[in-house]
Amino acid sequence: MRTIDLPLAKIRVRTAGERGPAILFATDPPNVLEHYGALVAKLKQDARVAVFEPAGFGHSRTKKGFDHSWDASAQVVED
Repeated sequence: MRTIDLPLAKIRVRTAGERGPAILFATDPPNVLEHYGALVAKLKQDARVAVFEPAGFGHSRTKKGFDHSWDASAQVVED
């Protein structure tokens, strides 16, 4: 697990796997990255996996300028 520092948030993310299709998904709050350990372990055998906590949920933190709108949330995912 690591934290990615983005313009509007610091996002906590977990990556696993080295080959195959890429799978990206967000945790379903109030669940956090630790709740996805078994799923990531199974998926990483056949895919590259990245799971993140959305801005403002779990241990991901928002920064000044993040207004909790859909647009701001989408911008964080794009970044």
